[in-house]
Amino acid sequence: DDDTFTCNRKWVLDICEHIKREDINVLWSCNGRVDNVDSEMLARMKESGCRLIKYGVESANPDTIRRINKGYTLEEVETAFNLTQKSGILIHATAMLGFPWETKMDMINTINLIKRLKPDTCQFSIPIAYPGTKLFYEAEENNWLNFGRDWEKYDMSYPTLKNEILSSGEIVELCRKAWISVYLSPGFILRKI
Repeated sequence: DDDTFTCNRKWVLDICEHIKREDINVLWSCNGRVDNVDSEMLARMKESGCRLIKYGVESANPDTIRRINKGYTLEEVETAFNLTQKSGILIHATAMLGFPWETKMDMINTINLIKRLKPDTCQFSIPIAYPGTKLFYEAEENNWLNFGRDWEKYDMSYPTLKNEILSSGEIVELCRKAWISVYLSPGFILRKI
C-alpha cells in the first residue's frame, strides 16, 4: 500500500518494468497525484496491469487547494484526468465538501468540477482537521471544531468542522445530493452502459 504511488517516477517505471519482465499477470490500482503523472508513466502503468488510479481533487476552489497544501493547480487536475483517460486507466476521484471558509457556491463548483472531469467513480467526503495538521490548529484557533478534542467523533460520519455559512446538517445533505447528482446523471449512466 502506497498513499502516493506516482510521486517517485523512477520507482513507478521500475515496478512496471519488473511486472512486465517477470510476466506477472496482475490487475492493480493505486493512489496518485495529479501533478506528477505523464503520458509515458501512464502508458507503462497500463501495460503492466494498472486498472485504476485514485486522485484527490479535493476542491474546485484554488484558495482551498492552497490552504490545505495540496501543491497542485486545477489545470494540473484537468491535465492528469485527460492523460489518464486517454491511457485507458480508470479514475476514482475524491473531493471534500464543507471546509469552514467555503461558500455553498464553492461546494457546488466542486461537485460540478467532478461531473465535468467524468471520473469512473467518485467519493465526496467531509473534511476532517486531523491533529497535528495546519488545518487542525487553524480550526482550533478560529473555533471551527465541532467536537474539540473528542477524538471518538472524528469518524467522517458528521462534520468535525463548522462552516461559516452552512450548518453541519446542510453539509451532510449536500454530500448526499452530490453523490446522487453524479451517479444518477444521464452522462454517467451512459458511460457505464
